[in-house]
Amino acid sequence: MKKFDPELTVFVCPHVFAKERPILDVIRDFDGKWQFLCGHDFDAPDNGPKDGPQKIPVSKVLERDKSLTQMAELEVGHFAEREAENTDWVFGELE
Repeated sequence: MKKFDPELTVFVCPHVFAKERPILDVIRDFDGKWQFLCGHDFDAPDNGPKDGPQKIPVSKVLERDKSLTQMAELEVGHFAEREAENTDWVFGELE
């Protein structure tokens, strides 16, 4: 089983950064970068960096939700999503 590099930093949306919403979408972009998102839209940053995506250590994300450890298996160009925090993940390929 693959594990995340503890030194890895990932992008999170402002709602996840502020711990306002659970992580419902995980994306591993074609460039290999990771996004952990709540699934809701957010506006482009107007009032400073906390209004837009933030980079945080993956360890902070994993502390918050242990089910995210399985995301280390995601290949580049793939995603995982779920309807709610305690539902099953559905996996797919980015287009």
